[in-house]
Amino acid sequence: MTPQGHQNNPAATRLVLIVGDGLRADTFFSLNNVTSRAPYLRSVMENNGTWGISHTRVPTESRPGHVAIIAGLYEDPSAIARGWKENPVEFDSLFNQSRHTWCWGSPDILPMFAAGSERGHIETSMYAAEEEDFASSDASLLDTWVFDKVEAFFKSASHDKRLNERLHQDRVIFFLHLLGLDTNGHAHKPHSDEYLRNIEVVDRGVQRIVEVFEEFYQDQQTAYIFTSDHGMTDWGSHGAGDPSETETPVIFWGSGVAPPRPAWQVKGRVVYDRRVQDWGLGHLRRHDLYQADITPLAASILAIPIPVNSVGKLHIEYLNTSEQYKSAALFANARQMLSQYQVKRANKEANTLQALYWPFTNLTPDRELQALANIRQALKNHDYEEANRGSAGVIAVSQQGLDYYHHYDRLLLSFHIALGFVGWILLMLCHLLRDHSGVMRMAGGTVEGRRVWRSSSRLSVVVLVLWGTANLTRLVGEGRPWQHYLYLLSPVCVWWLVQRCSGPLRVALLLISSFNMVWEIAIRFLFILIGIEILVAGFFVRGALSVGLACVGVWPGVLQGSSRGGGPVERSLRLGWVGACVLLASFTYMPVVGKEAYYPLVEIAGLIAFTLGGFGIYWCGGEGGLPRHIPSVVYLQGLGVLTSVFLVHSSTRSIADKQGLPYYNQLGAWALLVLSLVVPVLGSRNMMGRLLSVAAALFCPFLLLCIRHEAFFYLAITVAMFLWLFLEFYLAGNNVQIAMLKFATWGGREGVEGGERVMEWADVRRAYFFLFFIILAFFGTGNIASVNSFDPSFVYCFVTVFSPFIMGALLLFKIIIPFLLVTCFFHAICTLIKVPTRALFYVFLAMSDFMALHFFFLIRTEGSWLDIGTSLSHYIITMATTLFIIILLFLAKFLTTFSLLTGVIGGGVVGAGGDVDCVLPRVSEVVVVVDINVIFQHLSLPTYIVKMSGLTALVLGGSGEVGKQLVKELITNNSFSRVVLVTRRRLDISSDKVEQKIVDFDKLEDYKEAFKDAQVAYCCLGTTRGKAGANGFVKVDREYVVTSAQLLKEAGCQHFNLVSSTGANKDSCFLYTKTKGEAEKQVTELGFPRLTIYRPSLLLCDRQENRFGEKVAQVLMRGFDWRNKMSIGTDTVASAMVANTLESPSQETQPTPPPEGQTPSKAWEAQKVEILENVDILRLGID
Repeated sequence: MTPQGHQNNPAATRLVLIVGDGLRADTFFSLNNVTSRAPYLRSVMENNGTWGISHTRVPTESRPGHVAIIAGLYEDPSAIARGWKENPVEFDSLFNQSRHTWCWGSPDILPMFAAGSERGHIETSMYAAEEEDFASSDASLLDTWVFDKVEAFFKSASHDKRLNERLHQDRVIFFLHLLGLDTNGHAHKPHSDEYLRNIEVVDRGVQRIVEVFEEFYQDQQTAYIFTSDHGMTDWGSHGAGDPSETETPVIFWGSGVAPPRPAWQVKGRVVYDRRVQDWGLGHLRRHDLYQADITPLAASILAIPIPVNSVGKLHIEYLNTSEQYKSAALFANARQMLSQYQVKRANKEANTLQALYWPFTNLTPDRELQALANIRQALKNHDYEEANRGSAGVIAVSQQGLDYYHHYDRLLLSFHIALGFVGWILLMLCHLLRDHSGVMRMAGGTVEGRRVWRSSSRLSVVVLVLWGTANLTRLVGEGRPWQHYLYLLSPVCVWWLVQRCSGPLRVALLLISSFNMVWEIAIRFLFILIGIEILVAGFFVRGALSVGLACVGVWPGVLQGSSRGGGPVERSLRLGWVGACVLLASFTYMPVVGKEAYYPLVEIAGLIAFTLGGFGIYWCGGEGGLPRHIPSVVYLQGLGVLTSVFLVHSSTRSIADKQGLPYYNQLGAWALLVLSLVVPVLGSRNMMGRLLSVAAALFCPFLLLCIRHEAFFYLAITVAMFLWLFLEFYLAGNNVQIAMLKFATWGGREGVEGGERVMEWADVRRAYFFLFFIILAFFGTGNIASVNSFDPSFVYCFVTVFSPFIMGALLLFKIIIPFLLVTCFFHAICTLIKVPTRALFYVFLAMSDFMALHFFFLIRTEGSWLDIGTSLSHYIITMATTLFIIILLFLAKFLTTFSLLTGVIGGGVVGAGGDVDCVLPRVSEVVVVVDINVIFQHLSLPTYIVKMSGLTALVLGGSGEVGKQLVKELITNNSFSRVVLVTRRRLDISSDKVEQKIVDFDKLEDYKEAFKDAQVAYCCLGTTRGKAGANGFVKVDREYVVTSAQLLKEAGCQHFNLVSSTGANKDSCFLYTKTKGEAEKQVTELGFPRLTIYRPSLLLCDRQENRFGEKVAQVLMRGFDWRNKMSIGTDTVASAMVANTLESPSQETQPTPPPEGQTPSKAWEAQKVEILENVDILRLGID
């Protein structure tokens, strides 16, 4: 896309962008006893500038917020997973469009904008990452560091002539990233004295910066922007989308910015909202905007092109310029939005079969031209009001068009994904009926049953074949990405498997009909559906899970006996089960953990856990079933629990006293995390002892990650799991003591007697209980918002220095711990009931897929950003649960069956014929694979993220054998939208992508325009000495190559690819290799940002011209060079060139830059060259 801007002189020569990371709008604007916490910025709002609230989007994290401010687009939630330091922003930004940008601040933000930019264009100054310590005594020092560095920078400019000249250029940007507020907000909460004092520090610092700029320049040509990337909740977290997170302050002032305006009036009365009145700003007009709208406003003030990917809309009320300037700037914004729409439309039209293409009728090419012509005419007639209306209309309809094409494939994908879910559910049912029921034996007993079992509908086969053929034809014809192949073909494959395995299902339906069991089965399925709907409701209202717990609690009382011959359940056990369910239900009505830490609750929970562990050892010892060493192991874990309590108390007290995290406390926490998971395998496979040991082992790290009452929830669900195990034991009618049971070794039969059995309805109930407790383990103390929000207080015992990956991993581990606990008890229950784990897993999978199908259709793309983010999270969590359960079952098997005393891993639980080892190989059969990136693209936020939708490639030597193959590769590759051929004669190529430039290679300096706008260039120029003579050969293979490279370097080409030859050496005594080596050397000295030289051996191809010697060599090479060390196909070379272009450059091509201020040496420039020999080209081309 071509950047769009306006040609007026800039309203400001330079722009200062100040971002107070984590600053809330209400905290900033509100008064403190009639006075402002930021008096300087308050005076700016009242006397000099325009202000308002900037509305952010989910996720309210640092990276997406800064991308929205600086690049003008909203990244989808998957951007959080990319991290901060290692992933540069892939989109155009204000910094790219500026003449030069200087940045000061955090190492988490600045590198992602500086990486990949032209060397020296964006300069950064950052403090060490270790300074971002949440336990530091004063995090506002991070902001003070920035202010001091900026002031010192301008003082040094007074003595540096070159720097002074650069600073006085126009269209320059200064970016100050202030992290102190965010750090203090996380550590001490946004209403703490530390956070409020940090606002005062920022206010004084901004005043210092303004004074520095005004004193240095003394031209009143500086514009200033003060804003924030996100806010935070009252409990110091962000990421969920609460208004306290999505509302941030924004203030514009300086050159080109409108002064404050009085409040709106209707019939003489001031119109304002209640909050503005409380802030003492009711007399001023508030101008709100979306966060991405800051980008076009900043670009318009500097008169630089608006970043091509920006979706922001220019608010001209912020500008203090002529009406012509405002209209021209808004028209540039309209052209920029229209350009994105045109690219999106062209891509969709080019990649959709004509018969199936439905264009966006509100903005056809004719209407585009007419709208642009009307705006230009209005500008020519100085009718700026009409021009503004026209530009605003183009922006609005372009956004609608982007939204239309963004969701173009939504219905098609939704239909196939839904069919995939239904197919998987039916496939699981078929597997259950075939492998784990008596249907097969019953079908074999009757002629009709055997016929139904083996029958197959030809019509269904024909329908599936036609369906698959139609989808495949469309996928190939439209050149769809590989994800769409997965979405459109996998449901066909699933339904093919259903059709092939549907015999058991048809027999089951026949038996149900024959035995008049329709109503009975229907009622049972109705109860299952009600149970699943309760779980679905629990995602929205945690209290709904209490209804499910009420039903689960009365289950033993309703049953009153065994389902397979067991005796009645003891009354005390039933009452204990009801009490445990009531206790668990109470947690669903408690506040979500994370809003406020209260560590005494954590410490009390640890002491109670120690007491309960002692009671458990005493009770099991009374049963006579615990091995002698088991109490010693559990006592050791009890000591670990007490140590955890001490570490929580000591660490939090030290941090509260601003003494930081003690080193030995941190070391002890990490040691406990590791050792607590090792201790259980020191015990035997005694079921009760091992489960008690596992529960204690998981509790230690969980306690270290708690901040409030969630430790009590862990104790409650642990007690409930033991009671569930006891209930299933009694209902199973076993004739041994429960304390005598053991987990089986591989192939062993220890424990409960009896073999594998078929499934019964009670097993469906057990699978539902497992799913219910897994969901309860997540929502018992939290919700989606509490997980999305980031609060470092959870990990204070382990780390306080900002480290998103370590902190995220610890938070994920805390979430998984209750899941793993429930899974271990579920594994033990499979021991008792002698049913394969895989069978219950199939039931679990069918239920979770049914839930996922609910959430798939509940995904929202409109409404509040909290609602949109929550609907996405519900679906993702349900799908992730399926994947996690497979891992959890494996971990549960390890924790319950591995013993260092015997040195073996038990292969299964007692009496279970199909265990986790049977589940893992069938992951491909049972997991519905859904690519979250495509869900975001087609079903989630309307982000309109149109990346640099295609590269422009320039090819020299397109008529040669390598060049012809290369052009074919570029035309078929979707990463390239434009291919420019620079040739001496027109070639017979028919493609809309290709643009041919006819030049005279002897006068290339006269054709500079032909070399512009190419991000990537490929030079395949070459001839032979026999064809052109010695002088002609040197002219083509060296002079033409070097001159073309010079023109491309001047035009800003980022990546130059040169086809050379094996053995190229400037000191060679042979003309061919010497010329090639000299060309390589001279091109290298030009200093391209990225230069790749390909040195293929003998090229295998069918040339049109007669080269007898080469043909003989090709025949010999095809016959004897079977390892391709001395030859290579031209198609392979072309494939390798394109593949290498689309790969990130290797570390070898990214040398350490010279010290700041020193001119790069030729040796340093040479380090940036990639030289690919024949074997490297072959590897790339084949891969």
